[in-house]
Amino acid sequence: MKIAGVVVTYNRKEELKKLIESVLNSTKPIDLIVVDNASNYDIESELKPYPTVQLLKMNANLGPAGGAEAGQKFAYEKGYDFVWMLDDDALVAPNALEELLKYYPLLKEKYGKVFLASIYVGALDFTKPFYNILRYNPKTGLTIKIDEKEFEKPYFEFDIAPMNGLFLPRELLSTCGFFDGRLWGWYDDTEFVLRARKAGFKGIAVPSSRIYHPIEYRKQVKILGRTFTLLSGRPFRMYLGTRNNIIVQKKFLKPLNFYFIFLPVFTIKRFISIVFFYENKSVFLKNFFRGIIDGLRGNLKGKFA
Repeated sequence: MKIAGVVVTYNRKEELKKLIESVLNSTKPIDLIVVDNASNYDIESELKPYPTVQLLKMNANLGPAGGAEAGQKFAYEKGYDFVWMLDDDALVAPNALEELLKYYPLLKEKYGKVFLASIYVGALDFTKPFYNILRYNPKTGLTIKIDEKEFEKPYFEFDIAPMNGLFLPRELLSTCGFFDGRLWGWYDDTEFVLRARKAGFKGIAVPSSRIYHPIEYRKQVKILGRTFTLLSGRPFRMYLGTRNNIIVQKKFLKPLNFYFIFLPVFTIKRFISIVFFYENKSVFLKNFFRGIIDGLRGNLKGKFA
């Protein structure tokens, strides 16, 4: 059984090396494919201490989605049976992959077509889950957090999960294809997971498989007892997140549901969050409205390096 960890990186030299070491020192070391999105340092020299790591260099920054697409295609063509998607600033728990491999045959026998996900944690001792794996309403396009008690179970089904930690069998890639690199980044993982689920694959999270991921460019606010996470830096993320979310929901929702439920609710909620909780409101609002326009037009052009 051949397993490849696919890591998309851009100018994170030290973080990348820590991620590589965490994977190579785990209880189930695997092949690593590093997709370099045209970083501005000598990555070949930095990777010399890791001779088993395969480097796939891009000529430009294709974003997380473009890098993921390239890495998945490369792994697929090399004949790997599974692809484990990893962020370059993450750290895997020593037994993270071992736990996925323990549950995969059981879940495949139970459900048939499945793909798995590790869970994010926000502490270096691999505690404090993010709870950023979500439920999705196929009628409204809206998401809600999964109850925290689900994370105490051996596994649970999800509708939406981030790219980092997705454990994808070859069967899924041959059926559904790869990440859509045209999205560049943000909601590219949502599009891929929804596409996989539409093709009949169940997404199953395994809480005992844990990946540390830093909380950067985010801040949390409490409203009526509920905690919401907001982007607090890099306004272009607001543009991409808005544009891509609209493009993805327009693809998967019925037209009436998209225009009369999702779009007004999404627009109002995000507008209010920017006005009341964001710094540099004018910059974020500009990116927000530009994202709405390009999302409705399906405009996927632009460079964001």
